[in-house]
Amino acid sequence: MDGWNDAEARRAIAEDLDVSLLVEAAAGTGKTESLVTRLVALVRSGRARLDQVAALTFAEKAAGEMKLRLRQRLEEALRSATDDAERARLEVSLQHLETAHVSTFHGFCAELLREMPLEAGLDPGFIVSPDDGHALYERAFDTFWQEVLADPPPGIRRMLRQRGWRRDEGPRGALKAAGRRLVDHRDFPAPWTDEPFVVDEAASRAEMDELVDRLGELQPYATQGADFDKMRIGFVQTHELVRSIRHRRREAGDDPAALRDHYEWLEAALRRLTTFDDTVNPLRAYAGDYPRLGRFVRVDVVAHRDRVQDALREWAERTGPTLAELLREELRRVVDLYEQAMRDTATVDYLELLLRTRDLLRNDAGARAELRRRFTHVFVDEVQDTDVVQLEIAWSLACAPGQPAEVAAAVPDPGALFLVGDPKQSIYRFRRADLRLYHQLQQRLAATGGREVVLTRSFRAVPGIHAFINHCFGKTMTADAGIQPGYVALESHREKHPLQPSVVVVPVPRPYGKTRVTKGAIGKSSPKALAAFLGWVIRESGWTVDAGGERRPIAARDVCILFRSQRGWDDDRVQGHARALEAEGIAHVASGQRGGAEPEELGALRQVLGAIEWPDDALRVYAALRGPFFGLTDEALFLFHQHHGRIHPLDEHDPASARDDEEREVMEVLALFRELHLLRNERPLADTVVDLMERARVFAGVVLWQAGVNAMGHLRAMVDRIRGLEAGGLTSFRALVERLDQDVEEGRDTETLPFEEEIDGVRLMTVHKAKGLEFPVVILADPQANGAGRNPSQWVDPERGLWAERLCGAAPAALLANAAEAQRGDDAEELRVLYVACTRARDLLIVPGIADGPPQDPKEAHHGWLEPLNAAVYLPVAKRGDVRHAPGCPEMDPMEKTFQAPRNIEVRDPMRPGMQRNGVVWWSAERLRSGQSAPAGVRSELRELMDPKGPAARQGIADHEAWVADRAALRARASVPTLVGRTITALGAERGAHGTLDVATVSTDAAHEPRPRGSRFGTLVHLALADVPFDADAGALAETVRAHARLIGAPEDERDAAVRAVEAALAHPLLRRAAGSARVRREVPVVHPLPDGTLAEGVVDLAFQESDDTPWVVVDFKTDLADGAAESYRGQIALYVEAIAAATGSPAEGVLLGL
Repeated sequence: MDGWNDAEARRAIAEDLDVSLLVEAAAGTGKTESLVTRLVALVRSGRARLDQVAALTFAEKAAGEMKLRLRQRLEEALRSATDDAERARLEVSLQHLETAHVSTFHGFCAELLREMPLEAGLDPGFIVSPDDGHALYERAFDTFWQEVLADPPPGIRRMLRQRGWRRDEGPRGALKAAGRRLVDHRDFPAPWTDEPFVVDEAASRAEMDELVDRLGELQPYATQGADFDKMRIGFVQTHELVRSIRHRRREAGDDPAALRDHYEWLEAALRRLTTFDDTVNPLRAYAGDYPRLGRFVRVDVVAHRDRVQDALREWAERTGPTLAELLREELRRVVDLYEQAMRDTATVDYLELLLRTRDLLRNDAGARAELRRRFTHVFVDEVQDTDVVQLEIAWSLACAPGQPAEVAAAVPDPGALFLVGDPKQSIYRFRRADLRLYHQLQQRLAATGGREVVLTRSFRAVPGIHAFINHCFGKTMTADAGIQPGYVALESHREKHPLQPSVVVVPVPRPYGKTRVTKGAIGKSSPKALAAFLGWVIRESGWTVDAGGERRPIAARDVCILFRSQRGWDDDRVQGHARALEAEGIAHVASGQRGGAEPEELGALRQVLGAIEWPDDALRVYAALRGPFFGLTDEALFLFHQHHGRIHPLDEHDPASARDDEEREVMEVLALFRELHLLRNERPLADTVVDLMERARVFAGVVLWQAGVNAMGHLRAMVDRIRGLEAGGLTSFRALVERLDQDVEEGRDTETLPFEEEIDGVRLMTVHKAKGLEFPVVILADPQANGAGRNPSQWVDPERGLWAERLCGAAPAALLANAAEAQRGDDAEELRVLYVACTRARDLLIVPGIADGPPQDPKEAHHGWLEPLNAAVYLPVAKRGDVRHAPGCPEMDPMEKTFQAPRNIEVRDPMRPGMQRNGVVWWSAERLRSGQSAPAGVRSELRELMDPKGPAARQGIADHEAWVADRAALRARASVPTLVGRTITALGAERGAHGTLDVATVSTDAAHEPRPRGSRFGTLVHLALADVPFDADAGALAETVRAHARLIGAPEDERDAAVRAVEAALAHPLLRRAAGSARVRREVPVVHPLPDGTLAEGVVDLAFQESDDTPWVVVDFKTDLADGAAESYRGQIALYVEAIAAATGSPAEGVLLGL
């Protein structure tokens, strides 16, 4: 590390173990390695045992990786250790590694709460919701919706009148999403305004009437210009709206109910005119490029229209708090129903785990002292993503038992806290993370004796990528306390690859609309260009990536295409790229499909499942028959309908009566649907799905698709998901189909394929999904996507318990009052999202670009998410001609085109293909030629591929049948056990008293008393003897028995008898000998191999060795020896004695102790 800029920081991590540290670890600098290094150093030094450390992460994968890395480092340390005490500490740590507290925050809290459920106010048998409360919330909202529809309250009534929702949303979806946000932030109860909630109805109505008059001023423009002029059409629609408004007002007269309905309708109409969607807002109509609109100057008309629209938006924003307050109050009922559902089902969601743990540490002095004694050190990974509750838990645990309960006054022990994160990668504000908390943490740690260190040497990317990132973010990411951290430049560790570029800009070939660069044109052209370039990289370039110290050619699995979001207003961001990759013959894997990016095979599966559930739904049945799983032709279905009158799965047909093969095939598929329909609720849900796939030869078909292996993976993952849903409480086939449909309609995130490196295919995912991952090649897609929104999203004040956010577009007063700072927070996070995206790349970063510069129209270029890269992507005009040949790239003439523009556009000084001065390579649009001639959607050829007469289909079916046969053979072999395990209890009963071992039998006085009998009583006595100390007094003994009796439901008479039995056992000379022995083991699991290969398994009640030269004494507790059962137990204890003797290498003897 000598000569590294961060050498001192890395030394402090490993050596300054008595100082709490906050480590700012930039991308690729080794966060996990820092955590493991510190933890191993603590164990080696003897400052903490592994079981005294809580190492908390945010993902199961991260926790698993940390454990794996920790095992490697502990084994390395053990090999190099020379001190006996240090070796002993390392050996113990390795033995207990799997039970170490290395887990997610939620898993850790669940573990603590299961130990202390009553103290935390929870049912002892509580369960953690497997879907974070989704199913409970669905039921709660459905109940709420049925209640409010009968008589909608004012806020919801106003919402129901509004239009202009996303195509897949609607008012119910918007209200449902708003209610979910309130549920997720239910621990922030502070009111959104300090002023009394009063609505001046008369003033509100007068203001809306004035806005209608302002709209009426635009009427003269409706008669000007050509009939096809989009701007004129927008004014005509606006004029019609004004006429309708005024007519409705006259019709309402002075009737209070009619006036209320009119102004609620008018509010919805006016709010629709504030949206940015030109399909519902005529004021957003395209302004055009002609100089005049009839007798008016067009720029003056546009200015007039914009003033009216600005007035509308100002009114909507100003009156938003009224609607927001109404909705919050009315949606509280959803929160109450959700919390009641959790109580009724003894279920907790992830937030509840955190809140209950925090409250336990706050309010229960005994629990707080116990947990603080147990955990002497707390490690937190990705600390920049923690919320206020998680930070309070970590801080409290790191304090000594005598410290105050109030976290603000508590001081962690020296060296007890080790926090690792990168504030530049804080991108989860919507999940309760807040960079102001990180800033406060820096201050508090410094004030309590801790300090901050910074890691800058990155082991991830090549120098060219680091130089690009440093150039882009060095000036834009400036320190702003609580809003944005200062930028820390990355220091490269890897060497530059001399034969290939590090950063490539792929030009959008057709970025222009009719007269200017438009986002629509970019969205159509960019995916094809990126796919064509990627096809060349994979097939022809010869470029390589680093793979564990060796270099290999770039493959599809090395590439990740990152999106700012998967959904736009009404389109799917991923779909165009997926189609373009398919056209190039490049496999792809979408991680976390959302909102319409559903793979075709999963969509087809949903259609078929829907047809099975609803055979009366003719559209579903037709879609299933016509879809890719069956591929029946329109002609076959039409003729079948003509001949039989309808196509219905419940109609019975005899395939022998079919007129031709196609009709017989329709009959067979309908018969399959009928059978699956009748059996769907009589067996596990997944069995019906698997039966469908096997009998329809789905796998044999999809394997022939271009991305067939991935499609099969999607389907198998879906089967696993269905099993999980059923285990989580989904009980009917209809509920399953509705859940799958709802997931797609609501754009809910669902993992469709396990993320494994060996699965081939380009990864398609959002930046948030890619957080914590890295890839050899990263493509930043979707250049037309906006960055931060035009309006601030949220305002949070943890100290006041305030979380103000928009509900259904309405902003509360607290958010508007802090709008400037809230918008700064949104803009700052947007920059960090881009930083995270860029830092995922290791060997190659690919960026789309517009060769003659980014869009200049502010309406088209508003906060484009890639805009901060412009400083490095677009050189000044004077330097654009200074290009040279890029190593590893084809010779590109600087005069080759980098885009195509309409003839009426004059383009000057575009970016030239080749390597620029800053090392960035611009590609040539003329080189972007598709490597495949097959069109997208080759899956439509499945019908031909499935034709039994076709050679490809025959081969596929043969391969599938061979695979089925191999699987059956493998299962048959695997069903024969290599080892047979049996319980010692069963083996002992077979042996009886015929063994050669002499077993002593003794009893306590309590064994002969009249008392309860049965297995529960025996279990209670065994549990108590396993836990009670040998020197326990009467009170401690009774408390131990009482606790176990409560857990197993033992009545009072069994509890009292067990107290007497255990008390007599502790007083027996045999247990007094055990209490004074050098080695004692209680409740010891043993596995003993017998000569015939059988593994004998059991649990030894008690074993002790009084000294090194005495035999082990194996004691088996029995509560029924007085019933004459001693003889049947002699074989059992004989096996226990053999097992202990074999395990210890010392002689052993057995004793049956009657209790």
